[in-house]
Amino acid sequence: MRGEGARGRGQDPPRRPLPPKGWREAARRATEGKKPPPARIPPRKPVPRSIAIPARILWTVGGLGLIPYGPGTFGTVAGVAIALFATDHPGHDQEIILAFACAITLLGTPLASFAERVEGKDPRTFVWDEVAGYLVTMLGMPLREHAWLCVAGGFFAFRIFDILKPWPIRSIEAKPGGIAVMADDIVAGLYANATLRIVLLALPYF
Repeated sequence: MRGEGARGRGQDPPRRPLPPKGWREAARRATEGKKPPPARIPPRKPVPRSIAIPARILWTVGGLGLIPYGPGTFGTVAGVAIALFATDHPGHDQEIILAFACAITLLGTPLASFAERVEGKDPRTFVWDEVAGYLVTMLGMPLREHAWLCVAGGFFAFRIFDILKPWPIRSIEAKPGGIAVMADDIVAGLYANATLRIVLLALPYF
């Protein structure tokens, strides 16, 4: 009996059976089966060329947005042209700028959504937002007294804020939809408008 007990104590403990091959893959498949299937995104319907091409000419402002280097800067030039047109009508310059700013913003919002549908999020070729933002910069400016200072100074001020994108411009730009495309440049125009007013107030002291 003693020898038998000694032999029993000397034996190795029984080993656990190894899991079958491929058990990790089987577990992964079982876990995946419990997950809900990912939501299917409906494919975008292609836009007919007969609609996309005229609309692209419109949102690029006759091709200014297609210039490869600085399309936003060249788009702002269209706003400068409107401001210069307004200076030729003294007494009604602000009404003209306000009318153009409102019309471009209202029409540009659905047009920006359509441009995103064709070319993706906030396409560089869309420059209506730069035109609207520059016209916001010109609102309330004394164009009769300081026409070129306002027009040129507003151009550089607006472009600086449009490029640097201080708060909350960058967060607005990240949102989807045509409203965000237009709104971030309008806020940049408000910043430029306030800056230009400060410059005009400080002008007599220099």
